[in-house]
Amino acid sequence: MRVWAYIFTWNDEILVKYGCMNYAYAEKIIIYDNESTDRTVEVAKSFPNVEVRSYSTDKQCNDVTMINIINHCWKEAKGKGIDWVIVAYLDEFLWHPDMLKKLQTLSEQNYTAIRGFNYWMRSNIMPTEDKPLTELVKTGTRGAGDGFDKYTAFRPDYFFEMNWTEGMHRAQPQPDGLPLKTYHADDLKILHYKYLGRERCRARVRLSRARLSQDNIRGGFSVRLLEVDGAELDELAFPSGGDGDPVI
Repeated sequence: MRVWAYIFTWNDEILVKYGCMNYAYAEKIIIYDNESTDRTVEVAKSFPNVEVRSYSTDKQCNDVTMINIINHCWKEAKGKGIDWVIVAYLDEFLWHPDMLKKLQTLSEQNYTAIRGFNYWMRSNIMPTEDKPLTELVKTGTRGAGDGFDKYTAFRPDYFFEMNWTEGMHRAQPQPDGLPLKTYHADDLKILHYKYLGRERCRARVRLSRARLSQDNIRGGFSVRLLEVDGAELDELAFPSGGDGDPVI
């Protein structure tokens, strides 16, 4: 299986290490970096199968610009013998215990796209150990609402367009060749590592709030960041029930 992964990030030097580990099976990982000012780019480039592409939004969070890139970046893989592409944000790990074997099976069964089962993974501390994050944080809660079971992987030769909306929460795939056949089952998960480390989450919300562009505010993209802080954020990210149930 030849797999290319397109991953989008900003200022997440610890998580980018784990993301590159998660997609180590990919022939190529293309990291789209949105003007990071920490060591994100340096860490990503330390992995041999990673290519970093930087893009500018005038130091603002602009989902309109980002979704335009997301909807077109994967098209370079068409006609190049790439079996599957993965397109995701850095904190969304598409996961299966034997991903390449699973992708081979899905190809043989004529599946053309995957919608992963989303889980909000949680940990009160941000891990730093040098091992896969899936071995360090295994608990979370199922989160299927608001389009979080996303189209995350597909066979590029069989699509004209994916037509994601901002946040990739909705898509309207346009097939090319084979009809759309979507795999959507709980053995292929999106492990959404958004809520790792209480202080880290607070700091990212503050920084992200300061970066929101007028396009985001007008469109209502990520504006929840304007409304939560302190204890309210903690309860959203780390409910009183703890880190959740075993997921993997």
